[in-house]
Amino acid sequence: MGMTLGQADGVRAPNSAAPSGGLPSSAAARSASAVPLMKRFGGAGFWRLVLLVVLLGLMQSLGGRASAEDYPARVVRMIVAYTAGGTTDTTARLFAQALSEKMHGTFIVENRPGASGIIGANYVAKSAADGYTLLYSASPELSLATVTKKSVPYDPEKDFIPISLIGSVPFVLVASKQFPPNNLGELIDYAKKHPGSVTFSSFGTGTSNHLAGEMLNVRAGIKTVHVPYRGSAPSLTDVMAGRVQVTFDTITTVLPLIESGQIKALAVATPERVKALPNVPTLSESGLPDFTGGAWFALMVPAGTPPAIVSELSKATAEVLASAEFKKAVDVHGMVIQNIAGQAFSRYLSGEIDKWRTVAQQVRLEPQ
Repeated sequence: MGMTLGQADGVRAPNSAAPSGGLPSSAAARSASAVPLMKRFGGAGFWRLVLLVVLLGLMQSLGGRASAEDYPARVVRMIVAYTAGGTTDTTARLFAQALSEKMHGTFIVENRPGASGIIGANYVAKSAADGYTLLYSASPELSLATVTKKSVPYDPEKDFIPISLIGSVPFVLVASKQFPPNNLGELIDYAKKHPGSVTFSSFGTGTSNHLAGEMLNVRAGIKTVHVPYRGSAPSLTDVMAGRVQVTFDTITTVLPLIESGQIKALAVATPERVKALPNVPTLSESGLPDFTGGAWFALMVPAGTPPAIVSELSKATAEVLASAEFKKAVDVHGMVIQNIAGQAFSRYLSGEIDKWRTVAQQVRLEPQ
């Protein structure tokens, strides 16, 4: 026979008497059943272990909250995927210094160059998502890598959380002094009258100014011939010598050559005219709407970084970009501040990838 409802509930049935000189039968039953239960789960030591685990979990939760509130509690490494001395490295160091002062911490730049920025970007993508390894990215490793390379070990849109676009160093379309056209309209007319005779140089196949030159071909309906070089210096050397007619290069690099009369500026690849070249029109106002290009820089963190740390970095970055001191510091290097943060920057990045992928497809550029 099974237990009655009363016995199952631990309530003494009406006709059952308590054992004389001892506990009531229900209490005795509970005491007796507890003994095998404690033996089964290790006795009192087991429950002490459970309590310890709960306390450790609570401490870890509080510690995580405190670490976000105290961020940065130790040195933060800002990875630059290029060698020291270039525009990316220089502006990163200025930004790291400003962020150190704003957040009362220590932000240092660490260079991890190679593979057009892919090595440094991949290092950050695979780093601990704790806010202590950041990527000060240039555009190639985020917007061009998946377009121009066969294999990229990270997804620029999924493996990072964007903090903000920092700014850009725009391209200027420049030409040899011996080349007859003096503006974009004249260049387009000349190229149409002399198809295949105009050449443009680049830093190398699949680089940012190569794709800018190809986009000019597509948008203007012309056919200029690409001549790849290994970097900016040899490219500009041949433009100055007249061996190549035109190229796109950053304003930081070409401004001294323009001012000294060694090359001439035809147009700037910016939404508005730039202060350093007030008499040079944009490509947009010259007949190619929304034609922009250049090197841009952004602050990224690995996917999975705690929201509280992302918030702290976002707030401090916005304050740095709004400061007159930082603007003055980077203005010397030709950088135009562009504070596009969070999801707005995610949309900007997606647009950049789509733009260059479309150009690559139109000119049948095969990933290397």
